[in-house]
Amino acid sequence: MQPLWGCIVPSEDAYMKLPKMKFTLVQNEKGETKDVFMPRHSYMKIDPGITAVGKEDGKKRMVGRLLFTPWEFAGLGGKEGEEYWVLGA
Repeated sequence: MQPLWGCIVPSEDAYMKLPKMKFTLVQNEKGETKDVFMPRHSYMKIDPGITAVGKEDGKKRMVGRLLFTPWEFAGLGGKEGEEYWVLGA
Protein backbone atom coordinates (compact mmCIF):
# COMPACT_ATOMS: atom_id res chain seq x y z
CA MET A 1 0.00 0.00 0.00
CA GLN A 2 1.22 3.52 -0.83
CA PRO A 3 2.08 5.90 2.04
CA LEU A 4 0.01 9.05 2.46
CA TRP A 5 0.82 11.71 -0.14
CA GLY A 6 2.67 14.71 1.23
CA CYS A 7 3.10 18.30 0.16
CA ILE A 8 4.79 21.48 1.35
CA VAL A 9 2.40 23.94 3.03
CA PRO A 10 3.88 27.43 2.58
CA SER A 11 2.03 28.96 5.53
CA GLU A 12 -0.86 28.48 7.92
CA ASP A 13 -2.80 31.05 5.87
CA ALA A 14 -2.39 28.85 2.77
CA TYR A 15 -3.73 25.87 4.70
CA MET A 16 -6.71 27.90 5.97
CA LYS A 17 -7.60 28.81 2.35
CA LEU A 18 -8.07 25.18 1.30
CA PRO A 19 -11.70 24.76 0.17
CA LYS A 20 -14.29 22.31 1.39
CA MET A 21 -14.48 19.30 -0.92
CA LYS A 22 -17.88 18.63 -2.43
CA PHE A 23 -19.05 15.10 -3.17
CA THR A 24 -22.31 14.26 -4.86
CA LEU A 25 -23.48 10.91 -3.54
CA VAL A 26 -26.22 8.70 -4.93
CA GLN A 27 -28.75 8.12 -2.15
CA ASN A 28 -30.89 5.34 -3.54
CA GLU A 29 -31.76 3.17 -6.53
CA LYS A 30 -33.88 5.98 -7.99
CA GLY A 31 -30.67 7.90 -8.57
CA GLU A 32 -31.50 10.74 -6.18
CA THR A 33 -28.37 12.53 -5.07
CA LYS A 34 -27.18 14.53 -2.10
CA ASP A 35 -24.22 16.90 -1.82
CA VAL A 36 -21.85 16.25 1.08
CA PHE A 37 -19.11 18.69 2.03
CA MET A 38 -15.81 17.71 3.65
CA PRO A 39 -13.90 20.44 5.54
CA ARG A 40 -10.15 20.92 4.97
CA HIS A 41 -9.09 19.31 8.26
CA SER A 42 -10.79 16.04 7.33
CA TYR A 43 -8.81 15.55 4.09
CA MET A 44 -5.53 17.41 4.75
CA LYS A 45 -3.49 16.97 7.91
CA ILE A 46 -0.61 19.20 8.92
CA ASP A 47 2.19 17.08 10.35
CA PRO A 48 3.68 19.19 13.17
CA GLY A 49 6.63 16.85 13.68
CA ILE A 50 7.91 17.16 10.10
CA THR A 51 9.20 20.24 8.32
CA ALA A 52 10.77 20.77 4.93
CA VAL A 53 13.45 23.29 4.05
CA GLY A 54 12.84 25.50 1.00
CA LYS A 55 15.46 25.20 -1.75
CA GLU A 56 15.57 28.92 -2.56
CA ASP A 57 15.38 30.55 0.87
CA GLY A 58 16.29 27.79 3.36
CA LYS A 59 13.19 28.49 5.49
CA LYS A 60 11.40 25.66 7.25
CA ARG A 61 7.88 24.94 6.03
CA MET A 62 5.08 22.73 7.27
CA VAL A 63 4.36 19.41 5.62
CA GLY A 64 0.79 18.42 4.85
CA ARG A 65 -0.54 14.90 4.35
CA LEU A 66 -3.43 14.21 2.00
CA LEU A 67 -5.66 11.69 3.76
CA PHE A 68 -6.86 10.14 0.49
CA THR A 69 -4.92 7.24 -0.93
CA PRO A 70 -5.48 5.26 -4.14
CA TRP A 71 -6.66 1.74 -3.45
CA GLU A 72 -7.42 -1.17 -5.76
CA PHE A 73 -10.65 -2.60 -4.40
CA ALA A 74 -12.86 -5.33 -5.78
CA GLY A 75 -15.39 -5.54 -2.94
CA LEU A 76 -18.92 -4.13 -2.96
CA GLY A 77 -19.32 -4.54 -6.69
CA GLY A 78 -16.00 -3.12 -7.85
CA LYS A 79 -14.87 -4.08 -11.34
CA GLU A 80 -11.46 -5.35 -12.35
CA GLY A 81 -9.14 -2.43 -13.15
CA GLU A 82 -11.21 0.24 -11.37
CA GLU A 83 -9.44 2.50 -8.91
CA TYR A 84 -11.01 3.99 -5.80
CA TRP A 85 -9.84 6.77 -3.49
CA VAL A 86 -10.34 5.99 0.19
CA LEU A 87 -10.18 8.32 3.19
CA GLY A 88 -7.42 7.05 5.50
CA ALA A 89 -7.37 6.89 9.27
